[in-house]
Amino acid sequence: MTACDLPIVDGPSSRSTFAGRDELLAQVDGVEYEDGPLTMMRLRLSRDFPASHDVRNPVPNSPSVVDHDGHGIGMLLLWLDDSGYIDCLEYAWVTDEIPTRLPDPNGHVKWRV
Repeated sequence: MTACDLPIVDGPSSRSTFAGRDELLAQVDGVEYEDGPLTMMRLRLSRDFPASHDVRNPVPNSPSVVDHDGHGIGMLLLWLDDSGYIDCLEYAWVTDEIPTRLPDPNGHVKWRV
């Protein structure tokens, strides 16, 4: 899995501005899946990218995940480590069934405005 497979990576770029946003966006190109379940994926990132300092966890403007009818079924949370690097993607769900795949970013991810 690479950054292009993650449904959260394009959101922060156009949804809001916050301190550390540009560095965070620069990191996106280097994100790779390391391990962990779908609901708490640990991500790996080379330290060749700039750190994103002063960004609170989780990263602002996390998207909601919706079903085919537009009802909220969860959310995606992007977490940074203490050094300011992308570290984890959490898929928090509010349904009885645990998610079995990441949502389609073009249809089931809704960004807060």
